[in-house]
Amino acid sequence: MTPQEMLNGPAGKVVQMSKSRMGQMLHLGPAAQKVGPLTDSIRQHGYQPALHGNLHLTRREDGWEAFHVSGHDSPDHPLHGVPADKGGVALVRALHESGHSAPVPVHVEHTQLKKRPVVHHEEEEPEPDFPGKGVTYYHGTIGEHGTDDSPDHIEPATVHGQGVTFASDTSPDHAYATTSERDAWDYAEKAFDHRGTEGHHVPKVYEVRATGPVEKDPMWDEARGKSRNNNESDHRSKHPFEVVRELDPPEHIRDHYYPGYYNHE
Repeated sequence: MTPQEMLNGPAGKVVQMSKSRMGQMLHLGPAAQKVGPLTDSIRQHGYQPALHGNLHLTRREDGWEAFHVSGHDSPDHPLHGVPADKGGVALVRALHESGHSAPVPVHVEHTQLKKRPVVHHEEEEPEPDFPGKGVTYYHGTIGEHGTDDSPDHIEPATVHGQGVTFASDTSPDHAYATTSERDAWDYAEKAFDHRGTEGHHVPKVYEVRATGPVEKDPMWDEARGKSRNNNESDHRSKHPFEVVRELDPPEHIRDHYYPGYYNHE
């Protein structure tokens, strides 16, 4: 195979691209410094595989090709320390730039395209649907001022053991949330009025999501036979609500409960 024929194939395109400054960085790297001395040696001695390296051409069934060099392990070899693939590009360039036109022995290797093994993943069982799944809920409460004390879950009172905030209106075996952000802030203010003196507390609202079946919080107290005066948006669940994030307080909450806290930022 003559040096000109080498440039005509797919692997030759890489050799051509290696002549640009960027191409040298990509396809030759430090091996670019070896091209000049190698070219001079070929001009002086003619191409000798034992002196300049054995040239290999790998051809794949999909048309991909690449040059490689071997036999350059000796410390006094012009391509010593150069990776085989970059050495192959450098040698073809040197052959072409030296003006060598005679055929050069090339060891052609044919390979097949490696196919990735098909991995069969066991399908995970989908999380079962339940009433309230995927709905955005909000939970209004109180928390320590200026701290990130967000809980992981909003639990029923019987689970977290702290009782309920509104004992006359809520059940200890349910966790409560609302689909209305506005109503959640109203509940947060009511919680502050009810328990806000227990420390440096401020109203807080969390966006939450259901982890189990959710039902509408009844608006009628069957036992007492009267309206509970709660909101249409209220919901409850015997499963905890998972906390997604803490909401920034609206302006009227900031002005009243967070005096000076946001002004200094």
